[in-house]
Order: sequence, then C-alpha cells, then structure tokens
Amino acid sequence: MNDLALDAASSRATLSHEDRELAVTYGIEARQHHAGRVWTDIQHELAAGWARMRGYRRAEWPEVVDHVEAAWHGSIRL
Repeated sequence: MNDLALDAASSRATLSHEDRELAVTYGIEARQHHAGRVWTDIQHELAAGWARMRGYRRAEWPEVVDHVEAAWHGSIRL
C-alpha cells in the first residue's frame, strides 16, 4: 500500500461511508475531467469544487482531501 492509500485508510474511520464514497468518486471524476494536469495544479480548484458540491451535511475538504488525492492518483477505488 502506498503513502496516499495509507493516508486515506487512516482517515477512513472519521468519515462516513457516504462521504468516503463521494470523495473517491470526486477524485476519479476529477482525474478524468482534468487529464494531463498534476495534483498540485488542481487541488485548490478541487477544494473549491468540493465546498460547492458537498452541501451542509458533508465532510469538509481537510477531512476528504486524502481520499480525493488517492483516487486522483489511482491509489484507491470504490
């Protein structure tokens, strides 16, 4: 297991299954939509997008960023 997957796994206990699934889906879709870009260039845009789409009941960006990044890099899947 790589470091990204380990970070995501360690934060799994604090997230609901629904939030984790949404974060992983968001990372996978972002990778497809922004093909050719690197994580460091896109993470601020993804943070803003998460804030818009998460609604008031979802986890905040610091809670999901490890899952989104791991999915972006293909380290974790649904």
